[in-house]
Amino acid sequence: MGCGQGATTSLSGTVTIGGKPIPADAEATIGFIPEGKALADAVSAPINGGKYQVTEVPVGPNKVVFNIERPVGPARVSERTGQEYQEKRSIVPPGKAAGIETEIPAGGGQQDFDL
Repeated sequence: MGCGQGATTSLSGTVTIGGKPIPADAEATIGFIPEGKALADAVSAPINGGKYQVTEVPVGPNKVVFNIERPVGPARVSERTGQEYQEKRSIVPPGKAAGIETEIPAGGGQQDFDL
């Protein structure tokens, strides 16, 4: 399969922060935004246990973005809904918050990211 327009592939891998696993209490996703394409062409997947698996990643140059948040502070109760919630804070390092530029090969495979 070539790098023609619309070509996609499957990727899997691990995501770490400073060489360490993502904390177990963090909620995390990874997203792939193809260069020069509409945001609607982006794909994302959850990161569970530091691992991700995503299909239909656009082949070619992509910006890889990460949303990794941890709960902070005490649990609170919403005055509006009565539901308990906890505030969250991003733990993506500032230098990686805007994403990482990478080339997605036509063959896909494994791609690890250390933030």
